[in-house]
Amino acid sequence: MPVTTGSEEPTTGRAGAPWQEQERRQRQRRRGRAGQEQEQEPRQYWPAVVCLSLGIFAIVTPFLEQVTHVERGLIGAYLLTFGVAGIVGNFVAGATMVRRLRATFVTCAVLIAVATLLFPLLGRWDAGAIGLLVVWGLAYGAVPACSQTWFARSAPQSQEAAMVVFTSSFQLTLATGALLGGAVADATSSQTVMLCAGAIALTMVATVGGLGRPAPRS
Repeated sequence: MPVTTGSEEPTTGRAGAPWQEQERRQRQRRRGRAGQEQEQEPRQYWPAVVCLSLGIFAIVTPFLEQVTHVERGLIGAYLLTFGVAGIVGNFVAGATMVRRLRATFVTCAVLIAVATLLFPLLGRWDAGAIGLLVVWGLAYGAVPACSQTWFARSAPQSQEAAMVVFTSSFQLTLATGALLGGAVADATSSQTVMLCAGAIALTMVATVGGLGRPAPRS
């Protein structure tokens, strides 16, 4: 009897270790799937941000000429302000998206919506146009960094392929946004393009921030 008892206890201990290890691995896999869904879920909305930005950026020059009444020789300085703000936004996003990638993306979309909706009102004056171009540039400059990070995180074992898809889709989005923005501007006006883009951006923000969240697991 003592021999049997002594042999059973070590066997029980050895049998318990693999079982606990298997349970631990299952918990890690569940957490990994949940985290992956959370990262992948907003990724489908980034083309809308790029498309909106390029759609309205295509009519910025006509807007500045016709509404703000900026001299043609100064329009380059206005667009340069947008570009410098975009560089700053890229660096700011690099510091914030490490911990809050989703929040950074949503913030960018909100800022783009605010800038485009206010442009027909405040963009009539030089100071208002420059200020809104800065806000818009800061927000849009962060979008490529956020979207590229999402692609990389969504395919950690095939990041090169993910970057190919990202680059192709990004270029397609640029062309689509410019085409649609120009078509709407020709049919209506540059102010209409701004208002439509802002409304669509707000709809996207509401979707990503609310309905787009993954359902809780039981």
